[in-house]
Amino acid sequence: MRLRKLLLFIGLIGVVAVLTFKHYEQRAASLPLVWTQIAMNLPPSIKVYAGTSPYQGAPVRAWHIDIDYNDTTLRAQPWLSKSAAGREVGSAMARQLNAVVAINGGYFDMQSVPARTFSLVMHDGKVLVPNVAVVKRPNLGHVYPVTRSAFGIRADRSFDVAWVAQQGDTLWIYPKPVAHSVTTVAPAPTRDYPPGGHAWDAVDAIGGGPTLISDGVIQNTYENEVFFGSGFPDNTAYPRAAIGYTKDRHLILFTTDGQQRLFNAWLTLAELAQEMQRLGCVEAMNLDGGGSETLVVNGQAINHPSDGQERAITSILAITQNPPAAPKSNGAPATE
Repeated sequence: MRLRKLLLFIGLIGVVAVLTFKHYEQRAASLPLVWTQIAMNLPPSIKVYAGTSPYQGAPVRAWHIDIDYNDTTLRAQPWLSKSAAGREVGSAMARQLNAVVAINGGYFDMQSVPARTFSLVMHDGKVLVPNVAVVKRPNLGHVYPVTRSAFGIRADRSFDVAWVAQQGDTLWIYPKPVAHSVTTVAPAPTRDYPPGGHAWDAVDAIGGGPTLISDGVIQNTYENEVFFGSGFPDNTAYPRAAIGYTKDRHLILFTTDGQQRLFNAWLTLAELAQEMQRLGCVEAMNLDGGGSETLVVNGQAINHPSDGQERAITSILAITQNPPAAPKSNGAPATE
């Protein structure tokens, strides 16, 4: 009897292994995502898309918003929660700002009250919250001084994704992150290290990480930015959010749907980077994911969070619209 049960158990493990391998083989083959534009009451310069992979056993479901930032009536800026708890649901923050669209920001501590934000928030040239400077991994016995990623917007409305560190009163960016790994603690960032650093000319910025694409090239700086040991995975499928931009100044906001059945049909970081590149991004950055991922249109979240409902978060990147400036009169009579 025991032998029969053991053989049955081994057989079940084999079936599960085969099905799991077949699932991921089919899921990988089903990417890239297929996108369909969704009609919404938005300015013509903002387009919303729903995406899915063809594999119907457990399809990856996602959303992205394409914002033509050549439309100068639009303004993208990060915002912090002003609630006493230090966090609130992203759709409520977006409604307070009358934002047309918004996406969740970076990482935070859900246990502290008010919630502590770990990722950069810079608004109108003022750093409201710096990127975390040091990450501790007690189980490894190491303390890592980090250069984590941030997405910035310059005064001329151009975009940038960079690895950043606060140097005195100045936000410093680098062409490469400090080269940490699980087994190696690299020196702390300075104005001279990593080489090639300089002051950042962004006026608005939101932190996250790791970087997905830099200068058109897919990156994997998960270890360099010390996300190992955080509970946020690299090579495991996970609910993801990301931000990026194209060479013709389109802002791309991306989330997966959090609620999935059967298997974790989400994305690895490598798959996320590939999808952002397929959408035309020349630079892109991962944002907080899991239950924090939130994509808002006209005050309502359009994605389905993995918690089953919106999670209270500390920051968002909101896109608002100002009315176009009235044309200047040259004194001539109006004509039709």
